[in-house]
Amino acid sequence: MAAPAGHLVAIGANGRRAVWIGPTAGTELALAAEWLATLMPVETTADASGLGAGHARPRLVVLACPRPACWTLADLTRVATTLPLVPVVAVTTSLAEGSRRSGDLLPGVEEIPWIELPGRIWSWIRSPLPTTFGMSRRDERWLAPAHTHGSPARRVHVAADRDFVEPVCDLLSAAGWTPLPLPGKRPQPGCDGAVVWALGGVGARDREWLRLLTADGRRDVLVMESFPRGDGVVATLAAGAAAVLPRTIAADSLAGTLGWMVEGAERD
Repeated sequence: MAAPAGHLVAIGANGRRAVWIGPTAGTELALAAEWLATLMPVETTADASGLGAGHARPRLVVLACPRPACWTLADLTRVATTLPLVPVVAVTTSLAEGSRRSGDLLPGVEEIPWIELPGRIWSWIRSPLPTTFGMSRRDERWLAPAHTHGSPARRVHVAADRDFVEPVCDLLSAAGWTPLPLPGKRPQPGCDGAVVWALGGVGARDREWLRLLTADGRRDVLVMESFPRGDGVVATLAAGAAAVLPRTIAADSLAGTLGWMVEGAERD
């Protein structure tokens, strides 16, 4: 799944490209790059040299962070000098989870967990806010609610353990969606409409049920689990999930991921 420098990972929606700087090796970064390519063309490059030479300005620059502190202020300055006013974000893997408690490490660059990248970028490209993505605060983005982004509030079914149904429904309501709790801990085949299935951990039996649930070809099931990791997410996606998120998630990331997921299901 890794792409060589300069390779267009895929062509997504029409529009300017994203430039991905750094590796796409490893399950988590490879998935993040693949998801980003559903939203815009993605060009990968090993480093910042040659940026802007003979090319149109990109819409977005993504710094790939396979581990904490792999980019320096000098690297960021080189990118910002070459491509002034182009939004720059960093995408991080599970290895960076501990460091995120201290906040973003590069000034003006927001760090986005790999699992949240498609939802966050989906929201950004539909936002009425100015396109200085990395410089707008989370509360500023959230004050532009999901239904003003071209994604009207929708109904979504919710399946979860009894103690977690209410928190998930509250989060979905805050994200601009209308939650419809389902009876039982897991969704039943034939359920019509998008589904959020919140679990603690996703095991082999859960993935077997997911295969049964999506046997008709549906691709509108979002699985929430406690600690999603690359290999487990790949297995869950292969079983039929359209997206995976952690159970602890910001409402704006959940809203964007649902919008990205439903839009993809409708397009397919």
